[in-house]
Amino acid sequence: MHEIDLHAAIRDHTEWRKTFYDAISKGQSLDAASISLDTSCALGQWLDDDARQANRHLDSYRDCLVAHTEFHLEAAKIARAINDKRYDEALRMLGRGTDYSEASIALGLAITQLMKALATRRS
Repeated sequence: MHEIDLHAAIRDHTEWRKTFYDAISKGQSLDAASISLDTSCALGQWLDDDARQANRHLDSYRDCLVAHTEFHLEAAKIARAINDKRYDEALRMLGRGTDYSEASIALGLAITQLMKALATRRS
């Protein structure tokens, strides 16, 4: 089983907000289909493959898996809005209290809880 830097996973998913703002400001398209796949990133691949056997019994693992899937689904909605040039809608979707914002916060918390559970198990 390969290790993953869960702190980097939080940073990587936080960076999506900047990616969306950059795409809006530059009028760039994004690969919404790929973004929607929770296995399209290192965290998703780790959760789906390497971590599943060793951690599937942990509530925090299952919570992280669900939060990660939800994050990618919400991120893909923003990508589709950007691709359709619905920039005002995409900007609203990036605001506070939105489904994307809540999914992002939930994912960060879920990863943090998983890190704590893994650290406890190792000690």
